[in-house]
Amino acid sequence: MGPTGGNGGRGGNIWLRASGKLSSLTHLKDTYIAQDGKNGGTDHRYGRNGKDVEIEVPVGSLVKNSQGSVLIDLINSGDGFLIVSGGAGGYGNKEFANVDNPTPRTALPGEQGEIVNAEIELRSIADFGLVGLPNAGKSSLTMTITNTDLEVSDIPGTTLIPHLGHITYRDKVSCSIADLPGIEPDQPRAPRFLQHCARCVSLIYLIDGDDFHEQHVVEQFYIIRQHLADYDATINAEVRELELAKSKFYDRYDQDFETNDERYSSLADKPFIVCISKADQPGREYRAKMLNDELANFPDSSLYFPKAIETSAKDLTGWSALQFLLRKIFHFFLIKQ
Repeated sequence: MGPTGGNGGRGGNIWLRASGKLSSLTHLKDTYIAQDGKNGGTDHRYGRNGKDVEIEVPVGSLVKNSQGSVLIDLINSGDGFLIVSGGAGGYGNKEFANVDNPTPRTALPGEQGEIVNAEIELRSIADFGLVGLPNAGKSSLTMTITNTDLEVSDIPGTTLIPHLGHITYRDKVSCSIADLPGIEPDQPRAPRFLQHCARCVSLIYLIDGDDFHEQHVVEQFYIIRQHLADYDATINAEVRELELAKSKFYDRYDQDFETNDERYSSLADKPFIVCISKADQPGREYRAKMLNDELANFPDSSLYFPKAIETSAKDLTGWSALQFLLRKIFHFFLIKQ
């Protein structure tokens, strides 16, 4: 009686899984390796398959290959994506048995599994994005209107990663705000953290109302506008790749797919409102008038409300008016869609 080796098990796969419990990518390792499949045994026994590896990533993770092309966008909790396939198991002696050679000594080794170099980019999923220059008071405003406890410093640029806060209204409707790092006025290129605005339904431009700020309130407004417009040039190419990747993914499972261009619309074209911070300081009336005069002549229809809302985290000026306006925007652009 000749060899009776069974087939080997396949190698483990590596999956990505979106989790609503995560908010950053800091837990990820540089390299993940799935388990090898086990060798087949005597008496035609099959080898055990290698265990799969499942990597949890935050909702909003965008996965790209080493060339920068988009593979998948994990926008819902529980969404999964097979990023690495394990190799097929080898064939044992029994697969080559026939009438002329019932006990072959031939076997075929298993296949090598895939090696994938991928980049995962986190894009926050928030209803509103709060943008402004460093030290404009974004974190203070976020804490005030969302009752979120954040560490706030007087040192410019201390917000390095987006913070999420939530407003819950009396009717149990909840919307979220992403407090983004400050936009540096002299930065030659639009910062990459503006990617977190891509999913927002609307933006809040926060203008520093401090009389000692280097940039005039009107100048701050146009610095924000310019950086958003600069970023659009980079995001548009990614949008096209994303839609193509999604369509291929759905075609693979014979499912219908509809593009959603509005979700990834131009940042500069997103509906926005303007707030001016530090309204408790002297001279606020003059600065607010200068800004409102400019907004009154602003030609873009994306400006949702024609006047800047004066806010102060110190004496809570304007926070209830801002909450009310955000509720109206949330209802108009999300509930009605």
